[in-house]
Amino acid sequence: MRIRKLNINVHQSVVFVSLLLFLSLLVFLVRSEMQLSPASTDNELHVGKSLLEAGDYSQAVETYTKAIEEDGVSHTKFAGRGIAYLYLRRFTEAERDFTESLALFKDPIVLAYRCHAHRMLADLVLAEEDCLEAIVLDPTVEGAYVNLSMVYLEKGNLAKAEQAIKDVLDINQENVDAHYVLFELEIARGDLASAHDALSKCIEADSNEAACYWERGQLNLTLGNVEHAKRDFWSVIKVGNIDRDGELMYKAGSQLRIMGEEIE
Repeated sequence: MRIRKLNINVHQSVVFVSLLLFLSLLVFLVRSEMQLSPASTDNELHVGKSLLEAGDYSQAVETYTKAIEEDGVSHTKFAGRGIAYLYLRRFTEAERDFTESLALFKDPIVLAYRCHAHRMLADLVLAEEDCLEAIVLDPTVEGAYVNLSMVYLEKGNLAKAEQAIKDVLDINQENVDAHYVLFELEIARGDLASAHDALSKCIEADSNEAACYWERGQLNLTLGNVEHAKRDFWSVIKVGNIDRDGELMYKAGSQLRIMGEEIE
């Protein structure tokens, strides 16, 4: 049985985690922070959240586009369409819509979204500026700290990345994404025991987070904890959402087959 060796390299580690974190960060933002403006109508918020949470991102784009064309512009509509574009990995369009939204209303949550878009477009300077501005406007926007920690991790500034993680955990100890990024930080440092602890806290915060089980399973393999690894891979299949976690579920099944487990 081949055991994957963790690559203790901050650049490669961050490139890998950016892909795994992408959807979970967006889900967190939509789930906890879609309160875009005191001027937004309840119907706009309801429609936007419903489409995004249903995973119908293309329809969300069409709906917001129609609303903008027929009912006039609003920062909420641009922000909602920008979020849909992020899910579709159309980062340039997302950044454009967030910029349109911010021109109408300087919302710290939208700044956190644009920070994420800039980061996915590899513009770390603008990403850092947006995250920092979001924090100045509202020090409680958790997504801004999470994205800022990833910006610093990608820059190789582990001290600042750690501080950003601490800042968000001071606000919310149950922030799944913060624990996940902390795992990556500990991997970059070569501290596998602390990395394992971070993943366990990630799972404690949200027992349905498939990415945390997957990474802990891989780490357990590296540490020689084979039976624990099997349980984690089975958990990926059990709790994973096929639309969001399909690739991880497939990988977990493949790994279990290699380890001699029977998969239906």
